[in-house]
Amino acid sequence: MTRKEIIVSDISQKNMAELIHLACVFESDVMLESCQYRINAKSLMGVMAFHPTDGMAVNITTSGKDEQDALSAVEDFFIKR
Repeated sequence: MTRKEIIVSDISQKNMAELIHLACVFESDVMLESCQYRINAKSLMGVMAFHPTDGMAVNITTSGKDEQDALSAVEDFFIKR
């Protein structure tokens, strides 16, 4: 299991369906946590309830055989580089 806290910095123009599609590419479980929410990033209802915004602190937790790749991809989705 890998875990990393990030600060969302580039979400304003992104479609949350892209996040779900990205998470589903990986075999690993991908969980997002912030405040009162802990959701599966592969779940449409979970991502809609999560509603990430710029400046929000988010913990990304991945678990599985491709967890490092999944963590990097989801981090890249949320952070402007």
